Order: sequence, then structure tokens, then C-alpha cells
Amino acid sequence: MFYGILVSMYALDIEKHHAPLIHVRYNEFRIVLGIPDGNMLEGSLPSRQMKLVQAWIEIHQDELMADWISLPAVRRHTRSIHCAEEITMTPDVVSVTPLPEYQLEAVFANGEIRVLDMRPYLGYPAFAPLAEGGLFMKAHVVLGTVAWTDQIDISPDTLYLCGRLLSDQDTAQGA
Repeated sequence: MFYGILVSMYALDIEKHHAPLIHVRYNEFRIVLGIPDGNMLEGSLPSRQMKLVQAWIEIHQDELMADWISLPAVRRHTRSIHCAEEITMTPDVVSVTPLPEYQLEAVFANGEIRVLDMRPYLGYPAFAPLAEGGLFMKAHVVLGTVAWTDQIDISPDTLYLCGRLLSDQDTAQGA
């Protein structure tokens, strides 16, 4: 974080844009930017903060690309998971409930409730710690996404696009 600007890169975040990218948050603004060039993929940011972020990307582009390229096994895995249709800007997660059998129930800002089966992800180093010692059940919301520690979080795009939408009937029955 710098000047109140939070920059995130999510390992499983290629289903939507199929390109290297980062997510940026500043107050109520959110934007997705391609790397290494800083081109806007979606969202908005005030011009002053946009200039700061684009300068930051230019300074750190080699590191950003190295981080992105270091994830080939995770990216191959993500492509094998069937996800929902694309949307414009993924709504924030406003609450999360960890369920048995490594299921996450996420409530989004648009009112939708989606359940994501995390079992396919547990074999990858980034998520492997969730399978041990009850850590999975400590899921909580941080800045619109789900996190477990300061090292483990999951993209709201993955939760939204790959999660199963609960219908009103599912919700009434306690799905």
C-alpha cells in the first residue's frame, strides 16, 4: 500500500481477462490494470492516483511480471475449472461463511450469494495451509475479498465467477 492505494495480484485471476493484471483500490474506487503497461481493463481511479499507480507499475514492472510468470501451474489449473459468464466489475464480498468440506459462502455487494468449493485449490502451495489446523474456518472479509492471513486470500473474481449462485429457494432451505 502506498498513499492509501492498495495493489493486489491474485494467483487465480485469469479467467476473466486472460492477461497479467493487478487490482487497485483507493477509497471507493476500484480498477483492474494490465501489466506491464498499466492499461485500464475495467473500473476507474481518480487521475492523480492513476498517475501514481502507472508510475509504480513502470518502476516495478519487472518484479510484477516475474511474480505473474512464476504462477504457471496455478494458471493451468484455473483454466480447467468451469466458471460463470464474464461480468463488468466484480462486486465486493461483504460477508463470508466458511462451511464444512472446504466450501465458502460469500455474500456480494449486489446481494447475490455464491458458494465456492475450495477443495480443488488446496493442492496448490498458496492454499495448502488452509487444509491444516482449522485455518480454513477463519475466513474473513478484507477490503472486498476473502482472506485467511496476510499471506492467503482469494480474488473476488474467482469467488464470483467460479462460485455457484444460490437461488432464493436454496437460501430458504439453508442450502
